[in-house]
Amino acid sequence: MATSYRTPNRDEVMQAIERRLEGIRLERPRGALYVDFDEDHPRRRHFRRLIDPGIIRSNSTEVTLKALQTMKTLAENILRSPDEVKFHRIKPTNAKILELLINPPGVVEYIREMGFNPEVDEVEWQPYYVFHMKRLDDLKMGLAIINETIERESPKQEREERALEEAKAAEAKAKQKIMLKFQDDRLSVRARATRERRGGVADDIPRLPPKSKKSPAVVKTLADLRRDSKALDDGESSGEHEPA
Repeated sequence: MATSYRTPNRDEVMQAIERRLEGIRLERPRGALYVDFDEDHPRRRHFRRLIDPGIIRSNSTEVTLKALQTMKTLAENILRSPDEVKFHRIKPTNAKILELLINPPGVVEYIREMGFNPEVDEVEWQPYYVFHMKRLDDLKMGLAIINETIERESPKQEREERALEEAKAAEAKAKQKIMLKFQDDRLSVRARATRERRGGVADDIPRLPPKSKKSPAVVKTLADLRRDSKALDDGESSGEHEPA
């Protein structure tokens, strides 16, 4: 006898799928099929806001990067040598710390979020910012945000420095051009004054009348003189006299 097959309806198919999915969930550990919500995201966002606008908008790019580099060094020292107590304390009265971390707006707030708390040494009565190892996760997260900010802001500083150098070069070129024009003007004035002075002296000198042209001198020989004398004597002897 032939075997008959019944086509399952929609509800039966959906139930079979749900049973299969439930079996997979039980077989695999939690988290294998989906990723839990990133619990650190709000914390990272808080660190980013402490830097921008907190630090970046209140300081120049140069000051911002110096502060970030200093905090980066502090955090890396602790992570590299967690047992070195000297790396766990920041002395706020130190001149360099004052310049790089205390005076720039927003920086103190950031180092406190990384785990450095203000305390007073009971022996020295000296204020410090002291890091506690229980805040190690905050230190690591703060360092990660610092690194990404340095990577983003460093090209900006390079552009600003290049623009500043170009502006200085343009200013120096403009000053040189003005100086050369000033020197050319002085030389032109001096040359004109010299010409005018020489022209005035020439006008003051009395001018001599032009020399008249003289007839060329006639040179007579002794024979010429004798002929002239004989001619004169012949004239007198012939009676050529003017009437009285």
